[in-house]
Amino acid sequence: MPRVRLEREIMADRERVFGLAADHAGLARLLPGHFLSVRVRSRRGGVSVVEERVRVAGRDMVMTTRQTATPPRMHEVVVLGGDAKGSRIVETYEAAGRGTLMRVDADIRPGGLAGIAAALARGRVRDGLAEVVDGLARAAEGGRGA
Repeated sequence: MPRVRLEREIMADRERVFGLAADHAGLARLLPGHFLSVRVRSRRGGVSVVEERVRVAGRDMVMTTRQTATPPRMHEVVVLGGDAKGSRIVETYEAAGRGTLMRVDADIRPGGLAGIAAALARGRVRDGLAEVVDGLARAAEGGRGA
């Protein structure tokens, strides 16, 4: 399983960064080039089940995810079904200087999406995740996403 780790200092407070990142339905509006469609199937407390179509590394993936939010410090996404089934992404948020340090630790399983394996070998998935984090950072810092 390929592992990806990203860190990004974002010049916005932790609550704002977490609020944008953990709101997947909002990410579809904020980053439409990456979150093609998002449908929240259920929500109970800090746990949601979400159907989503995302674009990472130039590949469209359809999946059902369980998302657990622990405001404002952690957001975990586990892929329950579809492309990349078994993958896990953990985002953590720490106050850092005048902003927030966002860490993304991802264990990606290619699943049934044959073309993603080649993209993983070239590091394109890491670059794709970095594009999402950069878009989120721009939005949190007051600009528009991507």
